[in-house]
Amino acid sequence: MSAKSRIKDKPAFEFPEFDKEEYIAKEFRDAKVTGVVILFALIIALVSYFIVRIDTGYRIVGLLLIILAELGLKDYFSLMKIDTSTFEKKNWAGNVLLLFFAWFGMFTLLLNPPFIDMVDPHVDSIVLYTIENETSENVTYLQDPNPTINTTISINATVVDNSKLESVVLYITITPPDADKNTTMRSMKKTGNKDNEYTGGTIYLDQKGTYEFRVLAEDDSGNKDEKTLIIVVGA
Repeated sequence: MSAKSRIKDKPAFEFPEFDKEEYIAKEFRDAKVTGVVILFALIIALVSYFIVRIDTGYRIVGLLLIILAELGLKDYFSLMKIDTSTFEKKNWAGNVLLLFFAWFGMFTLLLNPPFIDMVDPHVDSIVLYTIENETSENVTYLQDPNPTINTTISINATVVDNSKLESVVLYITITPPDADKNTTMRSMKKTGNKDNEYTGGTIYLDQKGTYEFRVLAEDDSGNKDEKTLIIVVGA
């Protein structure tokens, strides 16, 4: 057999021998590292959450905590008895990103109902319409031209919230031209047509002057929002 034939018969590539034990050890280490990082993210998210519960203005503290956690990741691995001597740059980068996004996801989840409600309700609009047009879809907004005296109007408001509203209250302040102002309060109730629509009943415009309608909405976490509209009743 010629030398040329022997070269042809020699395999161009030989697969290395598969080390089963080394493979299992590596997979076990990677799984352990992932679990440890997620546990660390959960701890930081819980600490951030309880700090925010004290005061919602401390949300920035959560970001500072995760930055410190990223800087202390190597020490945390040592505490958890994880050997990082064989870690490459890609291993560190992957674990740093995993820690941040796991913390971000958990922290975001904890900052929403049912854990905590940090979002104010929103009084979207206040509308009124005359009793004659009560069944009509054409409503007259309070910003429209001033109504005349001796008119009965119905007051509605649209209030949106991401959780449960505790109360929606209507304050009506009437300031006649020649008398002191007078304020009354009444609870607004759902109209039954839509979940976000509330009615404050009717009011008879029996005197000239300024009518101020203020709707104050509060949810079960104490978050509030209000909206005020004013009309002037003439002759």
